[in-house]
Amino acid sequence: MTWYQSLGFSSNPFSIKPAAFHDELFGYEGTIDEINKKIAQGSVLLLTGEYGTGKTTVLKRIIYAFRGQKSVIYYSCNERERSIDFDALLSGMTFFRRLFGIRKAGAILLLDEAQDMGRKDADQVADYFHKGFFRSVILVTHRQADLVLTSALRELLKDSIFRLNKLDRRSAVALVRKRIGNLQFLPDDIIERVYALNSNPRQLLKNCEAVCRRAAEEGADRVLVKHVKDVLD
Repeated sequence: MTWYQSLGFSSNPFSIKPAAFHDELFGYEGTIDEINKKIAQGSVLLLTGEYGTGKTTVLKRIIYAFRGQKSVIYYSCNERERSIDFDALLSGMTFFRRLFGIRKAGAILLLDEAQDMGRKDADQVADYFHKGFFRSVILVTHRQADLVLTSALRELLKDSIFRLNKLDRRSAVALVRKRIGNLQFLPDDIIERVYALNSNPRQLLKNCEAVCRRAAEEGADRVLVKHVKDVLD
């Protein structure tokens, strides 16, 4: 029996696999609403945040919100070997559309890992947006400083820059509670202590898993401060 089965779970409640609890996002509800509003209005946006802060979840929320319009294009810039073929993205990569140069207008473009986008690509993003092929563009990267911003693209961004920061204490407890419910094997004060060591959402879940495993394997009836110190200090 695994440590989580001994606590009554059929699977690891702290899993950080993409398919697990994929809709989790705490503390950014207002940010999501503002991003969706700007997309609907037609804007170029920048979304930044360190690994594990929820950028992928935000993109999933955007895709879900605008999926009925069948015009959301996702592209990861780290997959490219040369300049991005925007015409191919707009044509849907079908032979018929490519043959006759048919390009979909008014698409919403999600450019993930945008730090790998070159200057030529950045200029084309602005050009295709001005021509109406892209209704909105969302650039996603870890840090704004890593992004190639031409003058045309910088002008389009203006104040449409959103950063996902680390969880606050209240959101951290809410994230863990969504995973394990009111199970007092892991008390709130211990969650807060684990959070204080590392507030990155992914790392928080991994650390909670580690201390719960230690306590369960020792046969303890709850996670104690000593378990946190043994595993994380």
